[in-house]
Amino acid sequence: MPTGAVQNLPWEYEGVGQEREFRALFENSPDAILLLHIPPDGENLTFIDLNAATCRYLGYSRNELRDMSWQEILAHLTINDRELLHQDIRKSAPGGGKVLREIAATRKDGTEIPMEISLTTVAGVGHTTVLVIARDITERRMAAEALIAANRKLSLVSSITRHDILNQITILKGYLQLMMKIPVPDPRLKKYLQKEERAVETVRQLIGFTSDYGGIGTLEPRWQDLDMSIARAIQSLDKDGVAITWDTGSVRIYADPLLEKVFFNLTENAIRHGGKITRISFSCRETGKGLVIVCEDNGIGIPAEEKENIFCRQYYQHTGLGLSLSRDILSITGLSIRETGTPGAGARFEIIVPPGFYRMCQGGD
Repeated sequence: MPTGAVQNLPWEYEGVGQEREFRALFENSPDAILLLHIPPDGENLTFIDLNAATCRYLGYSRNELRDMSWQEILAHLTINDRELLHQDIRKSAPGGGKVLREIAATRKDGTEIPMEISLTTVAGVGHTTVLVIARDITERRMAAEALIAANRKLSLVSSITRHDILNQITILKGYLQLMMKIPVPDPRLKKYLQKEERAVETVRQLIGFTSDYGGIGTLEPRWQDLDMSIARAIQSLDKDGVAITWDTGSVRIYADPLLEKVFFNLTENAIRHGGKITRISFSCRETGKGLVIVCEDNGIGIPAEEKENIFCRQYYQHTGLGLSLSRDILSITGLSIRETGTPGAGARFEIIVPPGFYRMCQGGD
């Protein structure tokens, strides 16, 4: 054959070569692959083809599976998974699309195998083809369960350790307070005792912070009523005569369950460090970039050069930990926080909630 003759091969021959390559990829894929045919009416799905991994996963021979209808293959799923998967296929078929779902399949020997199913539909002339790719996620599930179990054990140990440390701190503070009442000839001793008492209180607050921080991300995010979250946050707060109001309407936020801790930290921080503060207010407004929740007060405000530092752990002066924690809580679901107040005219914190992570409810829905 002369040089360059391959380039002049007829399209039909080249197509055969491509078909062989695709068939080899199809058969040697580590994932189970099935092809379905859906007629225009969406009924009577027919089974077209499958690969070797499908046989290996389900425990049947290729001939056994080829003799089965699609409905018989679906029978290897739980009733709930079967209905959801069938619905996914019907919904995605008209316009084409992709669906990803986790299911539990039953093998021929009766054992169950967790799988991740990917459905891709391609609309043809007078029919629709569905590509089903299934992957064994047993190891992924085992790893996730092991991680959950490890986290529970670590959480238990941390909780017990914090409890024991706090008990010792309480004892230490008690003895320090008794020593403060004893007359001492050298005034420096009284000063040292006061510093020790402040150090003990700082340790107590740090232990409390580890408890709060340890709760971030341990539970799944959920939809939360904004009004109720603020109300719960300030319920146990020592307001020290400061009026706290909010007008946020009927809004739900998708966030970590510790969301109300954010509002608690903002109000406590304002009362503690806002100077002669008399009011704190919460409000929200919808913008082109999402929802903005505003917490503002009439205190002394935040110096311009410190607006970002106050969220840093290194800035800790009874404030940095709480605000750093708040930022981390919000970031779990992509929410962010910034300080935009005017120095000398009060602090103003803005929480930005991106589209899709809030719902404007009407009529109490």
